Amino acid sequence: MPYPVVNQKALDPAARQGLLGMKGKSRLLGDLPRALPHQILVYRVGDGRYRVDEAGLGPAHEDVVNANHVSVVDMTRDRPVTVEFGIPSQQAVDFRVRATFRCTVNDPIVAIREGFHDAEAALLGYLKSHPKIFQVGLEYQLRQINEVRRDVTSEILAFSIRRPPVLPGASATVASVDVETPATVAKLEAELRALADSHTLDTKKEGYSQDIDEIRRSYQNIRARTQQQHDQVMAVTDQHHKLLLRQEKNEFDRREMQEAMKLLNDDPRMALQLAFAAGELSARELARQLQEDQDRYREDEQRRNDQEVAERLARLQWDREDSLRAENRALEDQRTVRNIKVEVLRDLVSRGHLDMVNLDSLTSEILGDLSIGTAAPAAALPTATNETDPADLEEPSVREEDGD
Repeated sequence: MPYPVVNQKALDPAARQGLLGMKGKSRLLGDLPRALPHQILVYRVGDGRYRVDEAGLGPAHEDVVNANHVSVVDMTRDRPVTVEFGIPSQQAVDFRVRATFRCTVNDPIVAIREGFHDAEAALLGYLKSHPKIFQVGLEYQLRQINEVRRDVTSEILAFSIRRPPVLPGASATVASVDVETPATVAKLEAELRALADSHTLDTKKEGYSQDIDEIRRSYQNIRARTQQQHDQVMAVTDQHHKLLLRQEKNEFDRREMQEAMKLLNDDPRMALQLAFAAGELSARELARQLQEDQDRYREDEQRRNDQEVAERLARLQWDREDSLRAENRALEDQRTVRNIKVEVLRDLVSRGHLDMVNLDSLTSEILGDLSIGTAAPAAALPTATNETDPADLEEPSVREEDGD
């Protein structure tokens, strides 16, 4: 299949559709090529413009109606395009070289406008612009195919780096280079193997055997060098990959450790669940430790509750004792005041100065809540002695001389 232009078609002027041409101009679906999912249509409009059909323009679209040419462009990314050509050898047979490029169309309009229809032909012209590629085989015979492969590959890769291929609206890079084993060399190898296995050959067998040994040694040397280079590259790549994996693992372990420490600080039970999920604890061990953690939590809670109750009871006991001590001090003060008043009253009685105080008020203060007119408190008062004048116990109203 051609690449990048898969198909192209010139379009006739669009005709009016409908009965008697009453509808506008439109194209029939059969007039337009079909595009696969990785392909797009590029229309050349009558005024010289190009229009890319990316959104599925209908047959009645203005640009589709006015187009005079349509192309189907392959937009596959890194599509392989193989270029085959021959290079001469020291003998009359050419070496067949197969170079594969990865091509991608970046601007389909530029590709169509510049006439970039055949990538294989363009890439072959690109390789032919470097004559040294076609001179590599002149130094070798057909049986030196491995040396030719090495030198041709190196020459093409170096040329593509120095001067990358320039394609209109597309890009291309070298993917691989291969040199086919000539048929004569393959046949020669078969004959040499047959001669080596045969025990009925004449003197010519020895000459061919030497050639076979030389070819084998040369092939083994090239293969050993190639394998050594490959092993070195793989060793470096593997070491770099291991270092990256180690760094990623260390970073992952560090983040896991941070998350684990955070969970341990916030919730130890969550840490147990993580250990169970990681396979470090069995289900029975997880249940046992969760039960122990719950029991410790209950014991701590009960201990805190008991401590709070004890502290509350102690505070109540202290408050009660303080209240009792305050009451006792108040009662003691009251007793002291009352005793003083009793002593004062006794002193007044002993001296016969009862008429100088209000006996009822003083008695009420001394007896507290007891009634002033009761006999009991009066009996508790000190009695008049023989030296007391009876006239002093009488009420002041009988002393008429005072009134005069």
